[in-house]
Amino acid sequence: MGHVNRIKVKNLTQNLILAIAATIIILVIAELFIRLADPQIVNYTQFDSMLMYKHVPNFEFRYFRQEFDNNIKFNSKGLREREYAYEKENNVYRILILGDSFTEALQVDLDSSFPKVLEEKLNSRLSNKYEVINAGIGGYGTENELLFYEFEGKKYEPNLVILAVFLNDVNDNTASPLITFDNSKLMRHIPLKASLPKKFVLYCSRYSHICALSQKIILENLGDANIKHADEIYLKNSSAEFEKSLNEINLLLEQFRQMVDDDNDKFVVLLIPAREQVSKEFYEKYLIDNNLEEKDLFMNKFQEKIKSFGRAKNINVIDLLPRMKEISANNSLYFEIDGHWNEKGHEFAAELLYDYLNYRK
Repeated sequence: MGHVNRIKVKNLTQNLILAIAATIIILVIAELFIRLADPQIVNYTQFDSMLMYKHVPNFEFRYFRQEFDNNIKFNSKGLREREYAYEKENNVYRILILGDSFTEALQVDLDSSFPKVLEEKLNSRLSNKYEVINAGIGGYGTENELLFYEFEGKKYEPNLVILAVFLNDVNDNTASPLITFDNSKLMRHIPLKASLPKKFVLYCSRYSHICALSQKIILENLGDANIKHADEIYLKNSSAEFEKSLNEINLLLEQFRQMVDDDNDKFVVLLIPAREQVSKEFYEKYLIDNNLEEKDLFMNKFQEKIKSFGRAKNINVIDLLPRMKEISANNSLYFEIDGHWNEKGHEFAAELLYDYLNYRK
């Protein structure tokens, strides 16, 4: 009986080894096929208990769409930047720019991103030495950016903090578990915890195109489920929930300004417009796609509400929409498919920022 059991165990072990080997071979073949036939943008973020996620330090990857193909590298602190020490030199005026994917600017070369173009303009036209640090991270909302400044950004000792705000920050904040807006108060829920499966998926999708493809499909489905306010951002009439989300942004901006003031630095909000606000072509497409009429819309509602709050709370706000709308012809500032700024968009944004800073200095 013992001999029979040993044979069964041996056969079972052999079958298990064969099954594992076959699975590995299939996965390797599938991985190679996807890399050749449908290469993916690998995950370049890691879990962070205070920020939800952040860039992987010293990580290099390919970021591509139909309209661009860029090699991206993050520095030792996880920024899409050159290396900067936290402590700045005495003769340096340092600007820290926080924002989402428009600031991160993976769609263009690093030197073509508006923070770097601004840095070049300041140093070539003015007498002081300037450093402009790009701390943009795609998908960040105002909550992430506030906490990033608190736990990381202020270490750079900036003289000026520019917070780039985009319309989808309304939805990003609503979907974020970091801070909630309850009874007119901001309630923090950090540190966060991540399950082992979530950490595994983040790690696997960093190096495997199969995992990256799976993660993309999951995130796309979650993204569709999480869009609560996208259809209201331009409507003349807003729901109570949407107004609550705008009030949350206002309180976050006020808290942001106070935190920067406490560090004896200056704070500016930069409002980044969407292409349907700037381009007539995409405005008309937006009307058709959403089955709307012009009478239903107040296209610069978000900007006007933020500027109104800024005036009331003495927060400096730069609205790029009027000037960008003036000069944009045939969607000249945005990528046609991707929807982010192209090189011209970044160049123009940097020029407007330079004009503002030069006027205010």
